[in-house]
Amino acid sequence: MARSARGISTVECLVALTVFSLGALGSGGAVALGIRTAASGTHLSTATRIAGEVLETAHFRLKASNQSCAVLAAGSRNGPAGEVVNWAVNPGDGGARIVLALSYATPIGQRTDSIRGFLRCH
Repeated sequence: MARSARGISTVECLVALTVFSLGALGSGGAVALGIRTAASGTHLSTATRIAGEVLETAHFRLKASNQSCAVLAAGSRNGPAGEVVNWAVNPGDGGARIVLALSYATPIGQRTDSIRGFLRCH
């Protein structure tokens, strides 16, 4: 073949195809990780919403009972996709400490976070 001939050789095509394939596999993995992370965020958001509802309910119970700590009790609530919120109430000086444990799924397994608060009551 003459030196002045131009074109793409088979080896060049194979190298280009290999580079493209590796890039496509890498971007596919990144998309899959992004989807799993977004689902984890959804679970955390749901657990946080449930925790907010629990605190709001406790607040309304206190108002309805004239700020009596006796209406507060420990409990648990489950979310639609396996999220769990457990809470404990510990009476103290001038009110009650409430500790909420939020448990939800992540791409690397189950995770538990906690929220601590203080409710004024007598």
